[in-house]
Amino acid sequence: MNHPVQPNHRDQDIRALCTHLIPPAPSGPAHLCGSPALLGQAFCYYHHPARRADTNRDAYRTRCRDRRIARQSFNLPLPTSRRELQHSLSEIISLISTNQIDLRRASLLIHALQVASKNLRE
Repeated sequence: MNHPVQPNHRDQDIRALCTHLIPPAPSGPAHLCGSPALLGQAFCYYHHPARRADTNRDAYRTRCRDRRIARQSFNLPLPTSRRELQHSLSEIISLISTNQIDLRRASLLIHALQVASKNLRE
């Protein structure tokens, strides 16, 4: 019983490599990226044309600032009276107007204040 010999894939590298040409540096010539390419593609993840390169540093910094603002903490009074509800609402409006709170977070807080307001009536 002779079994056919299975090819050993470790002997030869069958992966496709990225064909992105890296521009020449002052110290050497241009060269190919050489990272493993995406399946059935000519480029790796980082050099694939469908991937949006973040070349605009200002836009990147703005996104980072917006995330940092969204995580900032602030104090709101507990909504146990009409006066504290009104104070909390005015605080949230102030934070929105100065762009210091994420709009999704603000809408969740306002919704919570609406529920608290309904509970105070009863």
